[in-house]
Amino acid sequence: REQAILVHHAVTGRIRQRVRNLNQREKPKWSFVSTLRDISNAFPSLSHESMDKTLKLQEETDSEKDRKHKLLLRRRYSHMNVSISTKQGEGILLRPHCGGAQGDVGMPTLFRRTYEPVLQQWINRKKEILPAIIGKDPLTQKELDVAVTVFADDVKEINMASTAEEAMDIIQASTALLNQELIPLTLKQNEDKAEHVPSFLGNGQEKFTKHFTQEVENLKIGASKSVARYLGNVCSYDNHNK
Repeated sequence: REQAILVHHAVTGRIRQRVRNLNQREKPKWSFVSTLRDISNAFPSLSHESMDKTLKLQEETDSEKDRKHKLLLRRRYSHMNVSISTKQGEGILLRPHCGGAQGDVGMPTLFRRTYEPVLQQWINRKKEILPAIIGKDPLTQKELDVAVTVFADDVKEINMASTAEEAMDIIQASTALLNQELIPLTLKQNEDKAEHVPSFLGNGQEKFTKHFTQEVENLKIGASKSVARYLGNVCSYDNHNK
């Protein structure tokens, strides 16, 4: 959580530091929009088939102990039951056939190992057709896409866009790519619950912000905000850590 927050503030802070000494006409090309995406009921909706693939149940190199351990893990989510009760004491027992028990000690790791590769595929596809923000790991010298941060099922991305129209096109293209990648997991986005924080810079910033806010409302793709809550911290248009 702390690392995701730190990366967000580091990236947006460096962008603002970069434009500090530019004139008003040069600043718009450094404008950006932070988008906080909402994945609908991710933990209890993950498909059992996708988790089976993560466990690699048919791995030929597995020892007998490894095979039994994997089968035990699979049984924990495939035979999970959910009890729904009323105040009058009546109830029903359901087997949802998807997701896992959120309190199960093995589920956070299994969820992450199933969910995160799909997000990486989305990031890779984004970089092929949309602008990316690339940083370099000082220890490994490996290039990383620092525009996207992930914690559990929370996904936030920063998209560079100099106008409201460009921002809308990029966000909608990125949304479509993510929707495609989530299909095998039987997950989907709550697009109308997404939060977008525009940070238009330089000449015309107020006009662009107003236009962007109106377009987000018209297309029903969430809400445009000056400040949004992010992992217990804030994501704001001016990068202030209030």
